[in-house]
Amino acid sequence: MLFLSGSTRRAELVRALTQEGLSFHEHVVYESYPVHPLKLPSGSFDWFVFFSPLGVQTVYEQYPGLMGRKVAIGPTTAQELARVDRGAVHVASRPTPEAVAEILSNQGKE
Repeated sequence: MLFLSGSTRRAELVRALTQEGLSFHEHVVYESYPVHPLKLPSGSFDWFVFFSPLGVQTVYEQYPGLMGRKVAIGPTTAQELARVDRGAVHVASRPTPEAVAEILSNQGKE
């Protein structure tokens, strides 16, 4: 099996394949790297939506005092947000864009 991955990935899939005794060759097909310097649009925003731990790290490294409500697409991204920000984090019920949109839509009605 050829396992195609990115330069940053979680270990769970590799661990599961190994535990099942499956033989595979991993090949990195894309690189993930932060943008430096990062220039966020000016203005104030009510929401900040994060889709990866690397995105959280990149933003908070350059904008440590980020003010606004935060949404994470899943638990790993939420864990990284909790590490760098003591505020509340909304976590999508499923790691999909639709679940993130659902949070934003529902919170807007409160």
